[in-house]
Amino acid sequence: MSRGGIKNYNVIVQKVDNKFHLTIAELMISVSGEDLVEVYHGLESKKEEALRSMKESGMDYIIPSPNIHHNVSLPTGRRLFWDEILMFLAKLTILGLIIALLGGIFYQFGKPLITGFTHKIKMIPNKMTKIPQDKVIDAAEKTKELIKKFSPILDEIKPLYDPEPANRKK
Repeated sequence: MSRGGIKNYNVIVQKVDNKFHLTIAELMISVSGEDLVEVYHGLESKKEEALRSMKESGMDYIIPSPNIHHNVSLPTGRRLFWDEILMFLAKLTILGLIIALLGGIFYQFGKPLITGFTHKIKMIPNKMTKIPQDKVIDAAEKTKELIKKFSPILDEIKPLYDPEPANRKK
């Protein structure tokens, strides 16, 4: 902060009923009066006093920095509307380019994977018809054996999932 005065902080000026109200929102300081120059000097001295008392009490770490990015004079009316439309169109164009780029990348790398996968799926019925009958019978017998081995375990678990509590064993 420079010693030069209020220029670092945004000053809100209002005139209500021939009275000037000056406020520094960052410091929560406000001064009112009829003469603008006196009110300005009063605000500046109040600001210096507040900053000095915060530093003397060891609380200078809570002094807010000036909000220098605050734009007080925003364009209004038609210009603001077209600025917003142009910004929207620029963002939309960038988003479209990103989507097109990602789509091209996925198409280039994904097409061989998808065609290979669909080709393998089409081949499954042909491969199943070529399986020898004795292998099918062996697989069925092994499945029956597994069911016989696990049936005692399944019989123990089955009552736990019975929807009617009356049928459960205690």
